[in-house]
Amino acid sequence: MTIPNSPFRRPHPLILLALVLLATASTAFLLHARAAQGQAYYVAPDGNNSSGDGSVERPWATITHAVNSVPDGSTILVEPGTYVGEVRLDRIFTTGITISSQTPYQAKLRNLPGEKGVRSFCGRAITLEGFDIAHEGANPIDNLVHIQATDGVDATSGAPCATREITVRGNIIHDSLNNDLLKINNGAQQITVTGNLFYNQRGSDEHIDINSVINVVVQDNIFLNDPDNGTQPHAFIVVKDSNDNDDGLTGTRDITLRRNVFLGWAGSVGYGFIQIGEDGKPYYEAQNVLVENNLLLHHSVNQMNAPFAVMGSRDVTIRNNTFVGDGPTGAWLRVYRFDQNQPAENVRFFNNIWSRPPVASTASRARRRARSAVTRSTAISTGMVANPSPLMRTRRSMSTMMGAPCWTTPRCRAYLASCRRSGMRGKAASPMAQRASRAPLPTW
Repeated sequence: MTIPNSPFRRPHPLILLALVLLATASTAFLLHARAAQGQAYYVAPDGNNSSGDGSVERPWATITHAVNSVPDGSTILVEPGTYVGEVRLDRIFTTGITISSQTPYQAKLRNLPGEKGVRSFCGRAITLEGFDIAHEGANPIDNLVHIQATDGVDATSGAPCATREITVRGNIIHDSLNNDLLKINNGAQQITVTGNLFYNQRGSDEHIDINSVINVVVQDNIFLNDPDNGTQPHAFIVVKDSNDNDDGLTGTRDITLRRNVFLGWAGSVGYGFIQIGEDGKPYYEAQNVLVENNLLLHHSVNQMNAPFAVMGSRDVTIRNNTFVGDGPTGAWLRVYRFDQNQPAENVRFFNNIWSRPPVASTASRARRRARSAVTRSTAISTGMVANPSPLMRTRRSMSTMMGAPCWTTPRCRAYLASCRRSGMRGKAASPMAQRASRAPLPTW
């Protein structure tokens, strides 16, 4: 990775934080691999599924064959090299197996035309860690990594398919130019996505699509797009239910998004980093969603609707997040309805920091006024939340710290005074953040 030249001696601390998180993810999955229990089996580019036995001397050729062959509790170590073809994690385990790149990111998974990179449609208790996963060739049409539950039975055990307890940890997942980087849908349960780097998704899709599932945790990941790559996704993460009751589940629920870093916004103007609900369904598309302790950096020239948006969902808590940047946005939080949506209910938005750091020069101030006029007029006039009151039954937006320019404006001070009078105890202060323009975007 290279970082563009900067007039400053060192990269901005926020970028260093993002890089530290990635390094931490690498260390974390290595520690997990070293602590793995059970026998180790090997996959190598020069392996053979017919004559191999999975030993280091006679490795197998594909991860799919290894998954279908190892006993429960095993570790599969994948030697450096490029592996072309769809990886299928379709087997039910009890103790669980770990599939690990023997050298971090040096085992590269690439798909054939018309295939996914990695799929788990009938898997349980499987961890995939340490890989470089990307689409191969121009204009692929399928999801890069796809986890879902399907009808049928496990071919090995005969047990009914129920995809759950899948962990995606410490991978670099990138360059899906016509579909999602990661899709989790159709009734999958107990899915953990942790310590990964996601970058470069293009088309009307997302980095992660969480759709009609239960109990998904997305934590300690980094999400970014390279604006020079022409990427125009919808939200980086969407949480929704678009298939009614086709999978026996109505409404995604029990979702946690925490300790992630978002940067490099290059999306469409109607979206932002995190979208809760999307498809205008008559039921609550998402329920019991927690979004906390995320760092969101918006310093691109691309317009963002709002970093957080909630539509037709209930019991959503957005707390303890930090948004830094002078990129143009329409609001801090948007709560709204579309088509047949239910009014959003019990949406809590508190203890967040929104910082638009002050700029020094007259020319810089003029450029910033031109870029962020929409943000000021919308976010301040609606009291931090873009929300026509009939669209939402319960709104709580309290104890949110705001950076300049809001904390210096009479309108903002008057709003906070009303908060204090009503017991909301709003706070106004400058978080003393540096200018977002000092944060150079990583180039991959």
